[in-house]
Amino acid sequence: MELSPPPSCLKAEYETIFTTDSLLFLHELISTFDEEVDQVLKLRVSRKAHLDLSGDLPSFLESSSHIRRDPAWRVLPVPPRLQRRHVDIGDLAPCDTQRFIQALQSPAQGIQLGIW
Repeated sequence: MELSPPPSCLKAEYETIFTTDSLLFLHELISTFDEEVDQVLKLRVSRKAHLDLSGDLPSFLESSSHIRRDPAWRVLPVPPRLQRRHVDIGDLAPCDTQRFIQALQSPAQGIQLGIW
């Protein structure tokens, strides 16, 4: 596992998030699931190519058909804080303080930050 050093304006946050314990946890996750993730990503590319070339549409698994046939099954209502998501600003870097401040002052209901 390789970690890039943080931008100078995020050094304290970086050290708060990337503790020895959190790095060990990330290493364990990567070691455990890396091969499986690679397989899933390859299958995804293959499946997309098949759908693109054939014009087929994805479908639901037969093994879950009992859920779709159950008239009592319902999706929970959308939580109030997600009901008005008219504007969402994505992929801002907190160290880009000018854009970050503008996003906070905007009427957007959500801001997605990237830590890189």
